[in-house]
Amino acid sequence: MTDCIFWQQTLKPGEKIALENEIGESCIEVQSASIFDLNDQDPNSACRVFAYIHCPTEVPDSDTEQNDQKQDKAPIQEEKINKILFASILPSQRETCDISYIICPFDFLELENTSKATITIKGVYQMVDLDSDEEEDANEEEEQHAEEEEEEQKPSKKGKSKKDAEDEDEEIDTNEIVSKVMNHMKKHQKK
Repeated sequence: MTDCIFWQQTLKPGEKIALENEIGESCIEVQSASIFDLNDQDPNSACRVFAYIHCPTEVPDSDTEQNDQKQDKAPIQEEKINKILFASILPSQRETCDISYIICPFDFLELENTSKATITIKGVYQMVDLDSDEEEDANEEEEQHAEEEEEEQKPSKKGKSKKDAEDEDEEIDTNEIVSKVMNHMKKHQKK
């Protein structure tokens, strides 16, 4: 069963607010934005809300000598801020727009209303079990894995197998996580 907490935020003109993560490892789904009060906003000018997603990222240490000395220390963390357009409403055409943004677990997120109108944004915090999606896709992956395994064992031009070369460059792929979350949400929307 999926845990959900519904949320709503009203942003005054020019206001920037922090949206805290209510459920530990949850995703946030934004479902709609609507104009609460037009104020002095030109009806032919779009009302926009931007989101700033704060994500901690590890900074790789390029100096190998320092790596040997700092093995016991925690990796250096740096905060990355991603800015996305959350909502855009043209008042002369409509007062509400449906949004389908899903944001993976985050430390915190800020919303900024850059218009003169007061805007209300609604959505849900939702737990997403990425492990269950992996089990559902396991059969497809097994078929692909058998074919890929044959190719990986063939030596490349540098004398290493493809698998060995990939192991050296292995990293966590955030696009893969986002893809799994999107697939999970699509499966639940179909039901």
